[in-house]
Amino acid sequence: MLGLVTFVPLYAQGVLGASPTEAGSTIAAMAVTWPIASAITGRLMLKVGFRRLVARGSPS
Repeated sequence: MLGLVTFVPLYAQGVLGASPTEAGSTIAAMAVTWPIASAITGRLMLKVGFRRLVARGSPS
């Protein structure tokens, strides 16, 4: 995820020709939702256990 945060704005600015503000806004949704999802998942893990959460979050 750190690679995504690092390289997506650089790609947007260097390859797509976006301004620095536009390049930064490409990851704005992730910057807002990561802490929220982390707090919610931490509380859910105490209630339902980690196995259910991992099963929900796995791609298969």
